[in-house]
Amino acid sequence: TLDLSYNRFRETLDSREPPHRSPVGKYLLPLTALEALSLDGNGVQTISSLQLSGRMLTFLSLRQNDISKFNGLENVRSLHTLILDKNKIRTFDPRALSFIEGLAELKIEENAIRSLEGLAVLQALSKLSLVSNRIADPAEIDRIESLELMQEIWFTGNSVARKPHYRLSLINKFPALFYIDGKEVTQDERDRTTAFYSQYTESVYYQTPAPSE
Repeated sequence: TLDLSYNRFRETLDSREPPHRSPVGKYLLPLTALEALSLDGNGVQTISSLQLSGRMLTFLSLRQNDISKFNGLENVRSLHTLILDKNKIRTFDPRALSFIEGLAELKIEENAIRSLEGLAVLQALSKLSLVSNRIADPAEIDRIESLELMQEIWFTGNSVARKPHYRLSLINKFPALFYIDGKEVTQDERDRTTAFYSQYTESVYYQTPAPSE
């Protein structure tokens, strides 16, 4: 584990002036067994400029930086946990995320995300925290319905979390869920979800005109 948080070095390290400064990743190359890296609060603007690499790196925290988009993840494909809280990210880039398709946990709280388009490429994702973003439309959650391994999910601080039947909707979409916004999913909720959506399905079925012969 290596923690280089709150040093304000941005993307480079060295005591000398540019152009002699080198990307952080260059200095980490000898640490071939490094599994966890924290670079919180360093004014990092782009992940790619860090030039990170590491076959053993499973945990990466870039909390409280100035990152606005996903990139530079092609050489850290073993990531299990990625933390990007308090940055400036607005959208998900499926091409960039495809390099870390084995990611199991993503925390991206307090950014400016409105849409979940592109996130479904992370099929191994089981924990997702989107606390305090700008997700308003329940249809956005439909974009990640294919994430069948989802066990814990957080939408607190988004207006979508105040919509009617919010918890029931999530339980219906993600049957493997154990926690929603930190609160355990109960068997009673699962039963109510089944009853609610069974009734809805039957209603739609009986209102659909029969096909003409």
